Amino acid sequence: SEALLKIKLDTEYRIPRVSLIRRYNGKIHLTNNSSIKVKIRDWKDWDREFWNSFGISQKFCEWCNVYPVSHAFFTREENGLKRTVTVPMDKYAYAYFEWKDGKESIKLYQPFSSTMKWLSKHDASVWDLWKQAFLFAEKKSNEAVIITSSRKDAMCLWENLGVPAMSLQGEGYIPKSQVMKQVFDTFKRVYIWYDNDFKHKEDNPGQDNAKKLIELYPNLINICIPSELRSKDPSDLVKNKGVQELKNIWEKQR
Repeated sequence: SEALLKIKLDTEYRIPRVSLIRRYNGKIHLTNNSSIKVKIRDWKDWDREFWNSFGISQKFCEWCNVYPVSHAFFTREENGLKRTVTVPMDKYAYAYFEWKDGKESIKLYQPFSSTMKWLSKHDASVWDLWKQAFLFAEKKSNEAVIITSSRKDAMCLWENLGVPAMSLQGEGYIPKSQVMKQVFDTFKRVYIWYDNDFKHKEDNPGQDNAKKLIELYPNLINICIPSELRSKDPSDLVKNKGVQELKNIWEKQR
């Protein structure tokens, strides 16, 4: 009966899929007249194990507005009519919440899904953990901030190094000059820590995009994981080599 129900829901989801979503930069985004709502579920042992493997605790996930979810509700409005499709999420499924200009924005993350790893309502102007980083600067310290390539990496860096971190919606995004001015005016040192795609010597998007950003904003300080560690980003490094290796790179390159 559970299998039949899943087939039914999957079939219902496929019908409006073309009109609900669009693909951009390798991620799935909802169209302008579509929205996401989610059902948050209780944390399970496997959730804690997954995030702990990157050095990220349940408590810090919740502080960063990251929660496990059981279902997503996709709504499309057209000509005054609304249609909502309910989709059961994978065992490992998480919602990232952000608020911009008073509006809630949700990104879904299913790390082991082959068809819908990411689905986002965030647009290019949304920075993950922006408000938390600036609140940290105001209340505790404005010595440094790290700009990285994903929310998971930002969370990993922040919890394990004690340095606030935030991320754009992808390494290829170029932040506006007035936004970067706000960052530089607030923090004494601004670091960029993008992926090192060590498997592709001639094609290294993470470091190529880091160089482009540094050309535009020379005050940025680049941090790069050495290729011999065979870990492309901070969260992978913690999972593969442990927290101490992350701290070693930070101390050497800062």
